[in-house]
Amino acid sequence: MTTRDQAIANAARALIRAVTAQAAMDPRTAAEGAWYPGHPLTVEEIEARITARRQRAARLRTTSAASQKAAA
Repeated sequence: MTTRDQAIANAARALIRAVTAQAAMDPRTAAEGAWYPGHPLTVEEIEARITARRQRAARLRTTSAASQKAAA
């Protein structure tokens, strides 16, 4: 039988694999994979959100790296 801790670890590994796979896709492909019939957003809207999220993450990485460099 799977323990609670094992179940949490298994779920974490599955989430990491899914996020890694999605991050490796171009925004359009990721949006097409996320869309399903009845989804409240269009593929284009999902693509725009993915692009915006990736741009924000890139800016945060740049800001964080600059802050670390300044603190050193």
